[in-house]
Amino acid sequence: MEPLWKEFAQKEDLTVRLRNILQDYAFGPQIFRELLQNADDAGASRFALYADNVYHEGYEVRAVEASPEAMKGHRLLDARLASWQGPGIMAFNNALFSEDDFEGICRVGASIKQSDHTKIGRYGLGFNATYHLTDVVSFVSNNRLCIFDPHRAHLPSNLPGLQLVLTDESRKQFSAQLAPFNDVLAAEAQKTGPVEAPGPGSPGTSGTLFRLPLRTEKLAANSSISQLSHHFHDVLSLLQDFLASAGEVLLFLQSVEEVEVHIREDTSSSSKWSSLGSVRIHTAGPAATTKLRKERQMLKNLVDDKIEQDRKALRTGFAIAFSLHGAARPSGDRHHSADPSITAWLVAARAEPAEAFHKHRSNPHPSNVPAFRLGAVAIPLLPWFGRSEVEPEEPDAQQSDLPIDRPLSSFKGQAYCFLPLSLTTGLPVHISANFAVTANRRDLWRRSDDQESSESNLRASWNEALLEKTCPKVYADALELLAGGLLRPGQCKLPYKADSFIPEGLQLQVPDIGRGLWSLWPSTAKGHFSEIPRHVSQELVARDAAVFYTGDDLVFSADGTSASEVVPPFRNSKSSLLCSSRSFDTLKPELRSSISRLCLAGRKRSPVQVPRSICGILSEVKGTTWLEPLSLANMLRGFNTKSMPLQEADALVEYILSPEGKGSLSLLHGLALCPLLSGSLGTFLYRAGAESLDEFLWAEDADFKDLFPDRDFVDPASSTFRLLKPRVANSSNSNLNIQILGPKALPEVLANIFPPFWRCKSEVALADGKVLIDGQPQEELQKTYAQMKEQSAKPMKGYPKGAKSCPGSRPSQKVATGRKNKPSKKFGKQTLDFDSGQEDVYSDDDWTESEEAQPGKPDTPDKSDTKTRPTQPGASFCVKVSNATEMNVTVHRCELLWKFVEGLPDKSNAMQQLQDLPCIPVLSSAQVRLMSCQGAHRQHLLSLEDYTAEEVKLLSCLGCFLARPTKKLRTFLGIERASALNALPKAVERMGPSGNSVTPNMPGMRMFLGMKDLRLDIERARPLQRLVVSILRSAKKRDVEKTMSLPVFETRGGKFAVPVSPGASIVAPNEEWDELLHEEFKDFLLNLDADGDGGHLIRELGIQRSNLSEFLARFCAPRAGLFNQKLSVHFLESVAALGSTIWRKNVQKDYVAIATSCEEAPVVVFNDGRDARRCRCSELVDPEDVQVTIAMHPPREYCSPVVLSVLRRAGLKSLTDEEVFLSAARHVEASGEAAKGEELLKQLADRFQSLKWSSRSFAALSRVRIFPAIAPVAPVRSDAYPPRCASVERVAVSLDAPCTLFQHASVAWTQLALLHPDTFDKWPKPLLQRFSAIKDPPSLDVIVANLIEAARRWGEIRDGELAEVASKEHRQHRQEIVVCHLAALNAVRRTNALQSMVQHSLCRVKFLVLNDGSLTSPCEAFAALHGGNSDDEDEEPDHVASTSATSSTWSLPRCLRRYRRLLLGIAGPALQGVQQMPIIHVETPPQNPVPDFIQNSLNCPDLADVVFILGHETPVEQIYAHRLVLAASCDHFRATFSNYAEAAEAKCKLELPSWVSARPMLWMLAYLYQGYDVARAQQIAFKLNKQDSSSTASRRASLSWKRRGRQEIDSEIGEDLCCLLRLSEYYQLDHLKQWAESELGKLLTPENLIPLSTHAYFCNAGQLLRVSIYHLRREYGELVGVNDWEELEPAIKELVLAGVNSESNSASQISETC
Repeated sequence: MEPLWKEFAQKEDLTVRLRNILQDYAFGPQIFRELLQNADDAGASRFALYADNVYHEGYEVRAVEASPEAMKGHRLLDARLASWQGPGIMAFNNALFSEDDFEGICRVGASIKQSDHTKIGRYGLGFNATYHLTDVVSFVSNNRLCIFDPHRAHLPSNLPGLQLVLTDESRKQFSAQLAPFNDVLAAEAQKTGPVEAPGPGSPGTSGTLFRLPLRTEKLAANSSISQLSHHFHDVLSLLQDFLASAGEVLLFLQSVEEVEVHIREDTSSSSKWSSLGSVRIHTAGPAATTKLRKERQMLKNLVDDKIEQDRKALRTGFAIAFSLHGAARPSGDRHHSADPSITAWLVAARAEPAEAFHKHRSNPHPSNVPAFRLGAVAIPLLPWFGRSEVEPEEPDAQQSDLPIDRPLSSFKGQAYCFLPLSLTTGLPVHISANFAVTANRRDLWRRSDDQESSESNLRASWNEALLEKTCPKVYADALELLAGGLLRPGQCKLPYKADSFIPEGLQLQVPDIGRGLWSLWPSTAKGHFSEIPRHVSQELVARDAAVFYTGDDLVFSADGTSASEVVPPFRNSKSSLLCSSRSFDTLKPELRSSISRLCLAGRKRSPVQVPRSICGILSEVKGTTWLEPLSLANMLRGFNTKSMPLQEADALVEYILSPEGKGSLSLLHGLALCPLLSGSLGTFLYRAGAESLDEFLWAEDADFKDLFPDRDFVDPASSTFRLLKPRVANSSNSNLNIQILGPKALPEVLANIFPPFWRCKSEVALADGKVLIDGQPQEELQKTYAQMKEQSAKPMKGYPKGAKSCPGSRPSQKVATGRKNKPSKKFGKQTLDFDSGQEDVYSDDDWTESEEAQPGKPDTPDKSDTKTRPTQPGASFCVKVSNATEMNVTVHRCELLWKFVEGLPDKSNAMQQLQDLPCIPVLSSAQVRLMSCQGAHRQHLLSLEDYTAEEVKLLSCLGCFLARPTKKLRTFLGIERASALNALPKAVERMGPSGNSVTPNMPGMRMFLGMKDLRLDIERARPLQRLVVSILRSAKKRDVEKTMSLPVFETRGGKFAVPVSPGASIVAPNEEWDELLHEEFKDFLLNLDADGDGGHLIRELGIQRSNLSEFLARFCAPRAGLFNQKLSVHFLESVAALGSTIWRKNVQKDYVAIATSCEEAPVVVFNDGRDARRCRCSELVDPEDVQVTIAMHPPREYCSPVVLSVLRRAGLKSLTDEEVFLSAARHVEASGEAAKGEELLKQLADRFQSLKWSSRSFAALSRVRIFPAIAPVAPVRSDAYPPRCASVERVAVSLDAPCTLFQHASVAWTQLALLHPDTFDKWPKPLLQRFSAIKDPPSLDVIVANLIEAARRWGEIRDGELAEVASKEHRQHRQEIVVCHLAALNAVRRTNALQSMVQHSLCRVKFLVLNDGSLTSPCEAFAALHGGNSDDEDEEPDHVASTSATSSTWSLPRCLRRYRRLLLGIAGPALQGVQQMPIIHVETPPQNPVPDFIQNSLNCPDLADVVFILGHETPVEQIYAHRLVLAASCDHFRATFSNYAEAAEAKCKLELPSWVSARPMLWMLAYLYQGYDVARAQQIAFKLNKQDSSSTASRRASLSWKRRGRQEIDSEIGEDLCCLLRLSEYYQLDHLKQWAESELGKLLTPENLIPLSTHAYFCNAGQLLRVSIYHLRREYGELVGVNDWEELEPAIKELVLAGVNSESNSASQISETC
């Protein structure tokens, strides 16, 4: 009976489970960290990764394909494991698996380490991340081999895994399976000593070795775990990422001390391992390593009963260093340190009991909740620590003297749970704790909506307790260790026991913590760790930790002035005065230094600058004290600050009164911080309202102290003065002991400056060391004053009440009885009595020198003179002024007095107290002078600031008085810039004329008629110019009219200035007149274009150029007869510009004067200079007419049409008209006067450029016989030579018959008439061209005919005259004539027709003169040159040229050798015998042996068995063909394939020479395939080649080939034909060779003739070579001597010169040569 039930349960495939796990574990370096975690849990001290690229034994065996016999020898556990014998990753650690480990690794998601809190991996999932790389994981440990196969596809019996005990038998049987393990263990044996490999005959293993074979693409396709395949080089990048963070992975581990990565990239198993990188702990020695190892075992120490007994927290700390090699680098290290292979860290750890946690949790599971909370912090030291950067949130901030370091932005703090988590904290350190993390280690457990007692909330609460309590405390521990000096041996004061395991030499490289501690202070964080900065700050303040940095160790005494005691740089919160770094940076350096000094001296609180990012956190923490004005003021009251620098005192006051000086003034009471001019500090006191003796005077100008020598002034340059100024000015708001300097102090000031007897005096001066008062010695007035003082104390009449009598006053002073003095002139708002005074001369330069000579602050008078400060003007105090020093002091005080008065209010009535005192310093070059207000008005005192230095110097030279008045004094005296106009008239009178007499260049004084010499030197006039220009800007109209009469207007000569008045200056109507008049009248001619002040003055006054007619009538007309030639011509041109109106009747007087001067004055000047001759217009004839009378023509300068139009109206009696000229020429022809004819022709040549005659006029003139020529001679023997010089005898000819210039006589004397050189050599070229009959130069036919005629005449000499002809003189003369003809022929550009004409005309004419006097023709010379009878060379030395005529060898004269090429061209081989151009014969092609169906299979790789390889092409190109087709069509291929050594192979590969290109090769093969049809073969070849090319070159070439009839030739066709010709010769294809010769023959040009002949020669192309030889002979004359001819093959040269007499001989030689 069947059961009533069946199996029904949930199932999960192992591969599905693993695939889900891999989705949670990201692919990356985390895979190797999981293996590292297992090694650390096992207690291993060494961890190494080996990347193996070797394909091990058995990899090629495939179980599916192999037979059972083949499977028996694979030495694998299963043949299917052969697929996993390829590249892989090996992970080794030196710890052995325990039985629990073997059991735990088999579990998926249920680790046996879950209840063991000393282990890192407690979830059993991390190891499964290795399935990212492979499907089959194997490892060897404790003499066992374990293999996991979740697919059940590769192990015997399809097991999911197996374990094999390694014995000698099993090791031998499965040696191939163990081969990868053997290689790694052997490498480990070399590093750590002999270890046992799992091979046959070896003991057990001493560690654990995992193998992860990489999943290939084929295996990934069948994998249910992951479809990702991995290549060896991809995994290498993964290992490099692992190494990049390996230096920080070991920070919180307990056992592992070194990590290494090795690779073997070679696929051979015998290759060696290479190190990719390593990280290991770096200590001073074994003892330090042992001690460090105990410190790292904190988890295991917690298992002891110690923590359970004490129930207290355990703390530990140590400094550790790691050495990094290879690809291992510090994280984020952009700026490598001096030793980038070393990193150093400070690690602090803390463990706390978890009882408090258990009290608030109901029934916590004991296996899930640890009994203790563990936290650790790792602080980076090297190479990160100590780097400074400006805070990122304030990019424009400037670092102060104590910069606040921030960590590098590249360093990112990370969360650890012993190993790194995928969480960044935002902190400058790494934090590790026994967090409750998710299974994939990506996040911490968070609170959920479950009940409080749920497992998730329980884990979240655990994390909260760690983050709120343990982590902040261990963070504070780490900062305390750094501040306590863990890294400073001998200076440490640690809160608990800690050690530094950094080697001593390396520890010296770690910078002192100092201000860098702020860079490690938590400011911001993110995520779970966002509250850590606040908790850490609270913990540090609560425990009163000494972590607040105050600066470097400072040494001060109790008063802050001398060395006494060392103050530590770190203080606790109770002894720190905190200040934001941002605020601290804004404080002045003086304030910072003063606060530091005073705080340290008082031993109260030390200033600490806190980074801005931390201020917000610390400000919320109770127990901190911050820097504020009130706290600072209270702190300063107990200190003696009088010895403090003024700058620091200013800074303290500025801060106490902050912000912006608006703080309470009561904070300053009792503080000695008031900066005084004496350099000391005064004490601020409370002022109840009455005046105090301890008051300080207050003035903005520090120099005012010289007015009160015995009083203390507040330093106006101090910032304290600036801050208190607005508050002290309002005395109602000020309760400080400070008095402002005001009007009440003026009487005291006057008593300190002036002696009493100076009052009512106009002037006090220092002359020759003596003080003069109004010109009288001071001693006399002083005695008089003393006498009067003794007699009576009553005031004199005429003085104000309260004033003393003023003896020595001037009698001219008007005094009104019974009332105040009333002035004779009203002046401003005051009424004064002014009288005139004495004028002196002053210099601005002298005034400057005297100012520089005076000290910045004059000497203070003796205290004995200033002990008593009179409160009334009548006091007995008297100031002494008796020498230069005291006088200079008084002058300086007067200047300060006016500055003081300037600052007083207008209602103070200060000017009335000063008006009768000599208190105005006046400029003087020789004297120190003081002047009263009355004297300044009488002397027209001017302000120095109103004028420039040059103007001041000018005014001083004129005797004007200048001073530097203040604004009130200027208003009081009415001084302004225009005041100088009152002194300028007198200055002009004193200047006078320049003193330079007028020296005319022209004789007679009429030239300067009416000119007044009112000139002034320009150097003296320029300052006056500038002064007048500036004054005119505000002057009145009447002042402008006065300016016109001043000599301030520059002349064009640049030396003088003249006034603008009639007769004193010349104003030209335009610039041309300016240029012409410049030479004679430059010192009177006004420069209207002047720059600077002179030009500005002219434009300001509106001075314009004079009217042209007025200028010509008033200035030019009286001087027209005295002008030089240029002026005279321009005068006539200007007259012409006025038009014809001036020549009419009843016109204005100016026009009449101009016309009269033109008619009557001698305006035409000959021979410009001293001997110039002048003529009136009526005395001259028109220059256009032939001079037939005694009358003269005007000079050429007067022959312009404009001037002639005036001259003609003024009486000039005219020949520019062509009809007039022709009439004159015919008149000369009829009269036979040769001299007049030549004169007429000379004028024609001179005036040709201005003539506008028609061609008909020149033609008519050419028919008139007035042109001089050389008389002709009958053709007799004496005319066998051209005339060497022009004969005196002349003949008049017309220019309508052929003629030439005399300079061409040597080549045309027998053919053309020779024009006389005296006349025609002076003619311009354009004029000669207007007469077409003049041959200049002679034409080619004339030169040839002249040479033939000369040769004929030479040949007609009788025998009796041969001896005379053979003389050296006649021979050289003839040779010169021949050379002239040859040079002329060589210079003429000849076409082919002209060349043929020259050849036919001269080839047989005997015109060449040899050295013996005999004549020969070019043909005879050519035969001698190439017949072996000549020893001539192109470059023959001089001694060869002189070889005698009787020598057995024939010699060409030296003078003719340079024309050797021309002679050879005239009589070359082409004229020795009539030859016809050879014809290239193309035979009928043979019958087509290739069937039709095979013709289209060319270059088809499918059935081809022959491959032609073009190795020189890029990329390599292949052409496919068939043996049978090639053998049937070509005998060469038939012989090749019959004898081919590798004929048995499937394909024959033939490498073509480098000169073969693809298209000609396809062309030749298509020729063989298409039955020897060349045209069709070309189309197929171009089509096949076009398929492989993106360009259209082939199509264009094919089209151009079809259009050869229109001579459109493509250069590529020529290259293809040349290659085709060479291929046909190479493969012995005669018909194709003949066809190629025929086509190349059609492409012959003079440019490619030599290259094609050379190609035909080397290709044995006889027919093409014959055609080339034929053309070379035709072009022989043009080719001889060129570089291509010289480089031509010697054999071809012989062929060119071979066929002189016989064409057949030449053809036979060509055949033999080919």
